Amino acid sequence: CRGYVFSQAGDGWGIAFGSALAALTAALTMQERLGAEQWPQDIDALRVRIGIHTGTAAERNGDYFGTTVNRAARVSAVANGGQIFVTDAVRSLVADEADPSWRFRDLGEHRLRDLARPERLWQLDDDEDPTPLATLAGHTAKGNLPRPRGSIVGRDHELGEVLACLDRAQVVTLVGVGGVGKTTLSVLAGSEVAESFVGGAWFVDLSATAETDHLPGAVAGTIGIQPRADMTPLESLIDGLATEPRFVIIDNAEHLIEGVADLIDAIVTAVMDIRILVTSREPLDIRGEEVYRIGPLTVSDDDGQSPAAALFIERARAVAPDLRDEAFDPTTVHAICQRLDGLPLAIELAASQSEVMTPREILAALEGDNLALHSLSRSMVQRHRSLTDLVAWSYDLLTPTQQTVFERLSVFRGGCTIDAAVAVCADETISIGDVRSAISILVRKSLVVTKRHEGVTRLTMLEILRRFSADRFAKSENQQEVERRHAEWYAARSAEGKIGSLGPQEGRYLVAMIADLDNLQGATEWACRNHAFDLMSDIGSSVAYLMMSRSRPNISVWIADALEELPPTHNARLEYALALVGVSLFSGGIAGAPELFASLTEQVTDQDRRTNMMSYVMHVSRFFQGDTEFVIRDGAAAMENATASGLLREAGSIGTDLALSLFYTGDTERAKEVAADVLDLANRTGSPSLLAWALYVQGEILGETDPTHAIELLEESIDNGLAVANEFVVGISLTALASIAGRIGDMATALDAMHRGIRLWRTAGNRPQMWTAVRNLAEVLHALGDDEAAVTLHYAVEADLDHAPALFGPFGDHYRDIIAATEAALDPAVVERAARHGGAFDYAMAAQFALDAIDRAMATLRD
Repeated sequence: CRGYVFSQAGDGWGIAFGSALAALTAALTMQERLGAEQWPQDIDALRVRIGIHTGTAAERNGDYFGTTVNRAARVSAVANGGQIFVTDAVRSLVADEADPSWRFRDLGEHRLRDLARPERLWQLDDDEDPTPLATLAGHTAKGNLPRPRGSIVGRDHELGEVLACLDRAQVVTLVGVGGVGKTTLSVLAGSEVAESFVGGAWFVDLSATAETDHLPGAVAGTIGIQPRADMTPLESLIDGLATEPRFVIIDNAEHLIEGVADLIDAIVTAVMDIRILVTSREPLDIRGEEVYRIGPLTVSDDDGQSPAAALFIERARAVAPDLRDEAFDPTTVHAICQRLDGLPLAIELAASQSEVMTPREILAALEGDNLALHSLSRSMVQRHRSLTDLVAWSYDLLTPTQQTVFERLSVFRGGCTIDAAVAVCADETISIGDVRSAISILVRKSLVVTKRHEGVTRLTMLEILRRFSADRFAKSENQQEVERRHAEWYAARSAEGKIGSLGPQEGRYLVAMIADLDNLQGATEWACRNHAFDLMSDIGSSVAYLMMSRSRPNISVWIADALEELPPTHNARLEYALALVGVSLFSGGIAGAPELFASLTEQVTDQDRRTNMMSYVMHVSRFFQGDTEFVIRDGAAAMENATASGLLREAGSIGTDLALSLFYTGDTERAKEVAADVLDLANRTGSPSLLAWALYVQGEILGETDPTHAIELLEESIDNGLAVANEFVVGISLTALASIAGRIGDMATALDAMHRGIRLWRTAGNRPQMWTAVRNLAEVLHALGDDEAAVTLHYAVEADLDHAPALFGPFGDHYRDIIAATEAALDPAVVERAARHGGAFDYAMAAQFALDAIDRAMATLRD
């Protein structure tokens, strides 16, 4: 019949014909031959369903696309095996040419999945081989459910949960901030369940309904229920809904929330066979309601594969098909989506700019606050055409007090505790009770989100909402006073955190400091602008201690800005300088750290404290440069002075480096004595971090003589470090554990520890410790016979020696011997290739190569 197969997927075929008559002839011939075939004994028959539609289609690379193809597929999907379904368009085309033996049986109009327009279907067979008449009662073409525009990205999990809610409850409310995709998800859910409702699936948009009294009429008019004589609009609506089961979506309920709640409560009280799905920015609070909160799309993956990234790329390609694949750099796309909080509407609006901008240009504009996110699409709801209009819709529904609290909450960066919100937002004009009440309303309306972690509730705002409220807050006459209270609150919390991080509750204080790091930045910037330098001594006091636990390179900019503003003699410089030096040490600036600290603090008033801090920085720097002689000569006195001046974390660090230096130079007994002093300091303070360091250094010292006990100590060190999320001691202990396990032949333990450690250092961006771990991995890979990978990693480190710790002591000599032996065992051409390969790695590439090598080695061990 001159058909052309244009696609195959699974056991399905897409076939195009030159005429409807040829398509019908082919379909009947297929069914006739399938029915006449003599199948193997265990197969009764092979039943194939066929759907036929006609229309225009777009052709690309030999394949057809478009609504005609989609409709043909949907027609086929509702047929049973052995049946042929055709649309009314096909039936009309062949009306005068059909063979007299052909029979067309009218199945009526039916709504097909994902298609807005209902379709009249006909079942085709012939007199010689009739097929059973199809029954499609479940596909009633009632309702007005819109077809989703564009594909649905990243909502499969949410869809499944919403459908489960609809199975359990008569009323389900989708709650979320504007632009999060509530309407899209509701329509998608409706298309899944529509076939179960004889009365159809209906979509009622309330955005244009301004008065509560108009609600019954608006719903009834959309569904097609006519007013009844002697009945109120509500009574008419209920009477009409009771006639047959229906699925109803009530969209945009927030601006008439009380009226909608009363209306739906009345409906479900009187009508049993109905399911109602509501979209709103707050719950209805009626009996029997099940609330499902929908959040932004996931942005956590930084490889460009997250749902948020997929949405951006798809929408950008739709408006700019000329953009090449390389334009969608995963890091850039991830940064765009992260900047937009994963909010679908914001992502779509940003992607729409791709017609005139590349993704890199879009990101730059977002970072400079120079991109107005708006759309010119005429099919988009007016308030969705820009983010400002979208947020303003919610803002205008608030009371004046709620608006004021919403504006004042913008002073918090990265969220805050409820106590902080109350302390900062309440004043003589708004009471503590008013603030708490307003926060509850803002949470209900999805303008503020609550997150709970380890028993603490934090309030957060999407950055898009915070920027909107900040714009309003900037016009407030109370802005300066609110910002002052914010800075004072976090100065007090920072000072508490510094003291608390030296005791048994270290973990709790560290978690709080990490959560409020953005607020500490905001407080610092306010103090700088207003020359509140004494306040900065407290604000910055905890940041250096945080840097001893977790590397946060991104803080260096605002720390450096603070140092630019602080007077040369002010003692607050000590805290900020120590934090900045911590960033430098962790990112590989080992040699220059002492000079940096000295230059930043040269004129401070408290020279005694400066001297002890300087001694700590000097010992860390010299140790990682391999200057064990300096550490051994001055370490004991430096540790004693630091302890006496209250610099206990610094004293523990100096003691750890001193013990290791003594051990590396052969003075094992004295090394054990210093390690015991570090343990004593840890026990006196109760600090899990200090205890982890003490256990680590003991494990290192016992690695050669008692490796089993050493591994136990290191595992205990890791547990203590993880308890307070001290990534620095955890990573170093993992590297030591891997090295010792590898030397005694426990390769599974060694590889597991290496994998965990390298992932940690890669995420933290700690170059020196990353290269230490990579060197240890090279030793393990050599022991497993993967010499080329070992040499490749060695040259990756060699290419970045300025940021790598010095090789010294017996372990340094051991490593050099291993690399020499490995290169000698390989063909020179292989060594050259490995050197060229590894030398071209950047930090991230080296980490990924190392992780891939570990995965291969672990797979080999399992085999």
